[in-house]
Amino acid sequence: MKRFRYFVIVILISCLGLPTALAQNTSTQGKDFWVSFMGNGFKTRYPTLGDPYTWLRIQLIVSAKRDCNCTVSNPNTSYQRSFHVNANSTHLFDNIPWEEAYMELNEYGRILNKGLHITADDTISVYCTNIAEVSFDASYILPSPALGDDYIIQTYDQSSNEGSTSYRAYYTSAFLIVATEEGETSIDITPKVNTLDGHLAGETYTIVLSQGEAYQVRSHNNYSGSRDLSGTRVTAADCKKIAVFNGNNLTMVPITGADSDCIFEQAMPLSAWGKKFVVTASLGRQLNDFVKITSAHNGNEILKNGNYLTTLREGESIVFELQQSEKSCFIEASCSCAVYLYNHSKDPDYYYDDGVGAPSMVWIAPIEQRINEITFSTFNYDSEYNTSIDNHYVNIIVNADDIQNVYLDGEQLSPLLFESVNGTSEYLFFRKEITHNSHHLTCANGFNAHVYGFGHAKGYAYMVGSNAKNLSSTLTINNEAVMPGGVYTFCAEKEVTFSAEVNYAQYDILWDFGDGTTSTDNPAHHTYHDRRVYNASLYISTDVGGCTGSSSNTTDFIVDATQQYVTHNDEVCEGELYSGHGFNNVHITNDTILVRLQDNPIHNECQDSVLVYITAHPTYHIPIDDSRCWQGQPGVYDGYGFSFVYDHPGVYDRQLSLQTTSGCDSILNLHLVVDEQITHEFSHHECSNSYVWDGRVYNSPGDYEYTYTTLGGCDSIVTMHLTMGLPQHTSFDTITCGTFHWNGQDYTTSGTYTQQFTTIDGCDSIVDCRLTLSGNVDGSITDITECDSLQWLGTTYYTTGNYEKTLLTTLGCDSIVHLNLELGYTPTPTEIYPLDPNNTAPHWVVTATEFQINSYDFHLWDTNPHCYWDSVTWSFAEPIDWVLEPFGNKNQSCKLYVLNPTEDTVWLEAHVHNRCAPQEGVVQRYWLVCSFYGIENNDLSSGSFDIIPNPNNGQMMLNFEQMDGRVEVKVYDMRGTLIDHIQTENTANKHSITYNLNAKSSGIYCFVATGRNGTVAKKVIVTH
Repeated sequence: MKRFRYFVIVILISCLGLPTALAQNTSTQGKDFWVSFMGNGFKTRYPTLGDPYTWLRIQLIVSAKRDCNCTVSNPNTSYQRSFHVNANSTHLFDNIPWEEAYMELNEYGRILNKGLHITADDTISVYCTNIAEVSFDASYILPSPALGDDYIIQTYDQSSNEGSTSYRAYYTSAFLIVATEEGETSIDITPKVNTLDGHLAGETYTIVLSQGEAYQVRSHNNYSGSRDLSGTRVTAADCKKIAVFNGNNLTMVPITGADSDCIFEQAMPLSAWGKKFVVTASLGRQLNDFVKITSAHNGNEILKNGNYLTTLREGESIVFELQQSEKSCFIEASCSCAVYLYNHSKDPDYYYDDGVGAPSMVWIAPIEQRINEITFSTFNYDSEYNTSIDNHYVNIIVNADDIQNVYLDGEQLSPLLFESVNGTSEYLFFRKEITHNSHHLTCANGFNAHVYGFGHAKGYAYMVGSNAKNLSSTLTINNEAVMPGGVYTFCAEKEVTFSAEVNYAQYDILWDFGDGTTSTDNPAHHTYHDRRVYNASLYISTDVGGCTGSSSNTTDFIVDATQQYVTHNDEVCEGELYSGHGFNNVHITNDTILVRLQDNPIHNECQDSVLVYITAHPTYHIPIDDSRCWQGQPGVYDGYGFSFVYDHPGVYDRQLSLQTTSGCDSILNLHLVVDEQITHEFSHHECSNSYVWDGRVYNSPGDYEYTYTTLGGCDSIVTMHLTMGLPQHTSFDTITCGTFHWNGQDYTTSGTYTQQFTTIDGCDSIVDCRLTLSGNVDGSITDITECDSLQWLGTTYYTTGNYEKTLLTTLGCDSIVHLNLELGYTPTPTEIYPLDPNNTAPHWVVTATEFQINSYDFHLWDTNPHCYWDSVTWSFAEPIDWVLEPFGNKNQSCKLYVLNPTEDTVWLEAHVHNRCAPQEGVVQRYWLVCSFYGIENNDLSSGSFDIIPNPNNGQMMLNFEQMDGRVEVKVYDMRGTLIDHIQTENTANKHSITYNLNAKSSGIYCFVATGRNGTVAKKVIVTH
């Protein structure tokens, strides 16, 4: 009979050196995470159009069961941010700088410092998004303990039907690697297809990354050959853990779909791949989903709903369509594999309004990787670029027996809502629309789930969480699961059965029983003959790479064939003899453990170990040194429990026995010294109001006594006889017009002077003289620079010049002072005028188009002739992309280049600076508006674009006879405001369309048509 032990008694561990660490139960929840973001094809798909087609947001959402603090940092830069997450809620970490974590499309085949490190002081779940114009997808992020060293990439079958060569450059599958461990990590990559940076399919190459460095791989983008990187092998040396993200920079689902998107998901290591999967279809759309399965091994037989589907080789994939009418399917494999669900592109029938939803991908966790609790959040980035997600959903899979134990946000989900999974009666599923918010999902016996959402031509999907256990092999001893490093106890001479389940098609197995014998059987039977501890191991060798598939894949465990343990606790005093629990007269000097064997009353063949934990209470031998002062008569000593009379100065030695609370006696030895007291007297005379003696201040004469404590406890008494003689301190004032002579010295300046006069008693007298001198002074000059005016000696001056004043004193000694004054003046600009004298309107009308840049000149006027200007600074009141170029004397004029239209009034500001306005200066403003007056461009090389009739009453015909391909038309009013945006597709029989502006007021409008061969503009006059 055996028992699984999760602990080993401390004394035996120290003697035998047994390992105590148990394997971690890894999942998508943790405290340490790594992430980087692969290139989004939508960010650069339309580089000539500018914002919003080049904007991008990368985000993190962090959920927590308990309050915790989190930090996001790049270990190779100075970037670091911290935030707090409340219990059972989520936190959106937005606006991550691109340069810290985003790999641009052109940053492939390069090693960059773009790995983000997320840490927390409690367990969290982390999710991420990659958002661009009409592009939206999300993924879970694995914590570091759940990462692995061996991965097979899965991406979607890359579409390549985008017509434009420039667009086709973005249609690639891709994956991203982040090194997570200290030091260098060597990584082997064997691509399935040719890569964009020149690596050939099937040829392994190696990169070396340091912690926090990231590396992006993209497939080739030419017309010929597959661009699907699925089946690519990524393996780190020395079992170092790496984070891998895979997907497509831009693709369609299916590859002939009507809409494309950037899709991605973090890759699970091969050790976490499983063999059973429930796949559920998406709500909220009429379109079917697609399921892709990738095999980890050769000869992997795949069943769908119990029916044979295919047999896959290592790295090979199969894709099939999951009909909306099916709702679900059950996948079984003979070996490990990965399953992803892909949401369909938008319906082609909805092309012109962008439809609902877009491609996205989500990892379908194996049934074996269920979790029982998670806090997750929906995603929604509602910005000025209209990227909001309108509807959010969650799909939940549980065992059929657990449908009464599923809770969403604290509310039990009705068991009647769950549906049977096609192909199995063991599992049920439920699909539900949820609000945009944080949500909490629980099921005591485990669940699988993923969340997703659809919006205007966009969508996202990600797995809310799962375990990430190593499913490559399972070890049992006597039918009980074994954990690495665990200790398992058996009786000697009893047969033990070792068994392993290995999820590989081909493998070799070797048992090392730790006693010098091995076996390749499975199951293997073994008997231990010696009563001792054995270090046993299971070695598995497979045909796959990485630590998981090499001969170094070893599960170590401990077999304890000694005996069982019976423990007791007892207490004694130090130095006693112990007899109890079968022991006889054992001398105890300190805390100890007594060990002996006895027969097991149930299994006589196994002897038990009797362990008695002895606590030895101390007995104390305490020496005490003390002292007393002889007062001339006998005294009583009563300290430390003693009580006796000392009757003369000298030494007294005594001993006392006391009993402690534990019953162990303590002995006190007293050494008492009785000393006689010391006295001393002295006299002191002080010539001040106070005297400091031994830290005390004395302010009057008298006799003072102080006691000094001696080492022997017999104090010394010192007496001081203090006398004081106070010095005299007087002062006088004198005023004179010349030199003052006092006590043998001449004084020529005003001030206070002190002289000391010696007295007979030694306490000197101090005399202060406060002297005021005055005389006829001429030529005192003050130089002052001021703005506008100066007030000086009671007079205000408004002009630059030299001034003087006579200052009279009461003694008649006059002084003449001079002032050299230089005044400046604050600028007073009156107006900004166009240099064009024909335009004296209160504002200026400027022209701005998509294809023409116009410039205008402006001048700043000032009517104050006394002002001087250091400089003029020109600027706009609000940020705008127009350009200003100052010119003329001190930048008094400027040229304005109008680069693009704007609907708002633009304020032009001139800031005039001199020393009287040193900072912001004096500001003058002028306002401008945009118009399309006089703009028309009809370049025949760009194609012919006509509007008939013109003028019209709002009803017109647009002709595009010589414009190739799809034509995009933008309509602007007289102020340059975009009021309409249409598209058309020319065919062999149709070169024109009807168009009306009946709802618009009369005026001039600008039509800008863009085709494959260029852009043409037409001005239209509408009259009603």
